[in-house]
Amino acid sequence: MSKTIKILILKKPVNLCKKAALRDELAQKSAILCTIMKSSYIKFVSVFIFHLALFLGFYGIVTLIPSLVVNYADMWFAGAFSLIYFFLMWNDLYYRPYHHYLKRAFPLIFRNLLLSFVMYLILEYTYYTFLSELSAHHVIEKGLILVSFYALMQSLQYFWITHLARLGFFRKNVMLVGSYDERIPVESLFQNINNTKNFCGQLLRLDGVWHYRPSLEETPVPLRKSLSAFLFSCQVNELIICMDSSLGSDSLSECARWCHDHSIGYYLIPDISLLPHTSPWHKRFSAIPSVERFCPNRDSLIMLSIKRLIDIAGSIFGLIVFGPLMLVIAALIKKEDGGKVFYVSERVGIHGKTIRFAKFRSMVPDAEALKKDLLDLNERPDGPLFKLTNDPRVTKIGAFLRKTSLDELPQFWNVLRGDMSLVGPRPHLPSEVEAYSDIDHLRLECIPGISCLPQIVGRDTLGFREWVDLDLEYRKNWSLLYDFRIMFKTIHVVLAHRAK
Repeated sequence: MSKTIKILILKKPVNLCKKAALRDELAQKSAILCTIMKSSYIKFVSVFIFHLALFLGFYGIVTLIPSLVVNYADMWFAGAFSLIYFFLMWNDLYYRPYHHYLKRAFPLIFRNLLLSFVMYLILEYTYYTFLSELSAHHVIEKGLILVSFYALMQSLQYFWITHLARLGFFRKNVMLVGSYDERIPVESLFQNINNTKNFCGQLLRLDGVWHYRPSLEETPVPLRKSLSAFLFSCQVNELIICMDSSLGSDSLSECARWCHDHSIGYYLIPDISLLPHTSPWHKRFSAIPSVERFCPNRDSLIMLSIKRLIDIAGSIFGLIVFGPLMLVIAALIKKEDGGKVFYVSERVGIHGKTIRFAKFRSMVPDAEALKKDLLDLNERPDGPLFKLTNDPRVTKIGAFLRKTSLDELPQFWNVLRGDMSLVGPRPHLPSEVEAYSDIDHLRLECIPGISCLPQIVGRDTLGFREWVDLDLEYRKNWSLLYDFRIMFKTIHVVLAHRAK
């Protein structure tokens, strides 16, 4: 066999391998691009619908003002104003992480409203000067009403996002993975604005070994545990993965896989170290280039806003409907032993925030002091939760309240305050949280609720480990539809329990 034929035979499988690798790489890049486009598209459409609602709201208001003469041309110009303002806000603010809204909103709103107002005046003056139909006074009057309406609506939006941030929805423990070029403002992703971000440190891949440093100024030290175990021990809620040359494909895949497996968001930042430090790349980038942004449902501002609005409406409805019944229950509790009506305890809420948890008192006043004598009878020995079927501390009215779940009614007030939700993991005592494993702390990413999976799957029969695992399953698969299913299932379980 000739040497040339041998070379050709050897090259054929190599070329096939290269084609297969190239095909896989293209498929992977296409999948990433589809993910980016899908996420950006959903956000773009959602924000556009919000601005469309603003425009329709303005149109509805001006039609109610009899002294204001508004024709179709005016509404076209108002639509142009809304469209210009939308694109300015999208470019300057909306496409960025929402915690930046808390810092940059008002200056950008003022500037973009001013620019849009100028464009509106130019269009109005050009049109009406040509027709000689309307005075400058009326043009400015309509423009100021338009700007005032948008300024008011944007202020309400800002205070709503601030409300959600205060409740802890945007709180993240952020870990930086890899190193980044100083021209990319990556530090803005973990900038603590209104207590929304907590920087946990930086992970580096040095000589094939993971190293960690708690701050960017310290010397990194090798990890003494696996990457997954270390991230859980730091209670990380978000990764910023920088694709520097030291990481390699395996390390990048390991980080991304960990995030996907445990429903934790991440940013994938490209490596621009090959770009020369000459014009036009010698200056700091105004925005952060991102290859991919993985964002779980729990990080969606729209879904969180809908969940919170449902909580507000549901809690108000519950307090009104069950208000008279709650007064009767309070009177019965007071009549039985003269003790306090409510049992109020400190519980651990979202991201470890302490909340005041209220229930109707169903036990004798000195129940906590008597608990130590009953610990040996605990029916949940696998964890810190205490459960006793025929607990002697339970009062007569308390037994009825527990059987019918009416002792939970005061928690509608917790929901209205924003400490809890209608659906979410039940809040645990601080002593119970201390018994968590590192991975169990993931359940604290969710706002606690009145009902969740354990209450509809096993209620009082589950062990501590089963309880927490169900809460973690809820956290990973959370959606608004999931919440509705749990709510309807909870009503069914409670009614069936009462029937028994």
